[in-house]
Amino acid sequence: MRIKKIEFPVRRNGFIYELNKREQNIALVEVYDSINGGALAGYEVWKVKQTKPFVFEAYQNEYDLIERQPSTKDWGLNGFSYVNFIEAKQKFEELLKASVK
Repeated sequence: MRIKKIEFPVRRNGFIYELNKREQNIALVEVYDSINGGALAGYEVWKVKQTKPFVFEAYQNEYDLIERQPSTKDWGLNGFSYVNFIEAKQKFEELLKASVK
């Protein structure tokens, strides 16, 4: 199966997302504010999901699945925001432990 992985850094809505750590489908991401000089804005923990490519995506015929960061509607279930690295890392470990079961 051909899977397109998320390519970091991700740039979206004035923020830059840099991968700090990833295990399986759980990612700990650093969030930088590109509008205010690239200052660290916080951290996010993602449950990376895989979907079929959308019809309009340029690489729709190259991959069977595309990795995606959580959408706004997924927040609180598959995506979490933190200002504190220790709290973000704890959530990362919690989700990783739950995904192994």
